[in-house]
Amino acid sequence: MLYDIERVKKKIQKLYDDGTFFHAFIERNSLFPLSLKLKTPSQNSLRENMATLFDEIHQLEKLQLHIEYKAFTFKSLGVQNLPVAVVIKSEEKFLKLLGKKRTFEIYQSSYRKAVSQFPHLKQLFLHKPNFLLQNSEIVDELLAICHFFTKKPRPNIYIRELSIKGVDTKFIQQYKSSVDAFLSTVLDENCFDHQITKLSNNGFEKKYGLKYELPLVRFRILDETLYINELNDITITNEAFENLELPCQNIFIVENKITMLSFMRLANSIVIFGNGYGVSMVKNAKWMATKNIYYWGDIDLDGFAILSQARGYFSQIKSLFMDEETIEIFKDLAVSKKEQQRKNLQHLNREEQLIYERLSTDFYKEDFRLEQERIPFEHITQILPSATKILPIK
Repeated sequence: MLYDIERVKKKIQKLYDDGTFFHAFIERNSLFPLSLKLKTPSQNSLRENMATLFDEIHQLEKLQLHIEYKAFTFKSLGVQNLPVAVVIKSEEKFLKLLGKKRTFEIYQSSYRKAVSQFPHLKQLFLHKPNFLLQNSEIVDELLAICHFFTKKPRPNIYIRELSIKGVDTKFIQQYKSSVDAFLSTVLDENCFDHQITKLSNNGFEKKYGLKYELPLVRFRILDETLYINELNDITITNEAFENLELPCQNIFIVENKITMLSFMRLANSIVIFGNGYGVSMVKNAKWMATKNIYYWGDIDLDGFAILSQARGYFSQIKSLFMDEETIEIFKDLAVSKKEQQRKNLQHLNREEQLIYERLSTDFYKEDFRLEQERIPFEHITQILPSATKILPIK
């Protein structure tokens, strides 16, 4: 109803939750006395709910707030003195109504401590009024981190190596977004990469000049004449792979690790574990641009999306065992994979695009997925050499 005490409390709570109260505190603009306007009931509503409305008014008065009244004249009810606003006269009363007195005391202490050490933080708290409230229990740790990075920007060490009194390195891992908000506010622009906005995939480390575990590429050399120091199953960093320039002529990229490990031996060839969408790890290996490249993934929406992604890096990529013939022979081995999302793929040929459209419309089977490891190994060893014109090695 119009004068429901819970409705009034929600209006008060909103000023706290949306940061209006904290914004006013930071700017030293008092909200008080604060007037919350109330709606006036219609004559019909007043007549039909008079007892309820006046009971609500009585409950409002129990809050010991100042209530402004105004006389209204109704044809059938005469003059009625009704509330038009509830007035909160002080900050103390506001906080008491919400039960937030102690919380705000902690907020004030945290604010003064933070801004006294790093005045620029005021802008962060104005932009995100509730941010400090949400992080008030870890302000000391956040400030300690700020002091460290202002003295040693871009330290070029791992997070594990940071030596900050009162802060263990798991803290930074746990509160990366909060640490980022503080650091990006207090540090000079030349002390971090302000163009990096996403903290996942080592974004935090890249942004603040920290070392991080480099992505790895795993591949097998399928021709023993190309072995590197007698090694054929090799895992190296992306950067090392980009500079490798193997003298092979043929490169296979497969989605599944077991497929990579069991891939048949072929002349002048290597096979890379693509790890699904992790195929992006090879995109900067420019030496691959002159090679024959083949991609073999699952026959499902994701498999063709990864194929399109890979072909965006190397346009010469040909797909293997991702065709209508393979589907027809092995469709009984297909399984269902739910939650596949259709995408607009730019790098499929006509046949691949047709299969992709059919997969997206459940043409073969609902949520159709033919995983590469379900295709019998014997079939692969029989077809692969003739399909690629690459000699097998026995």
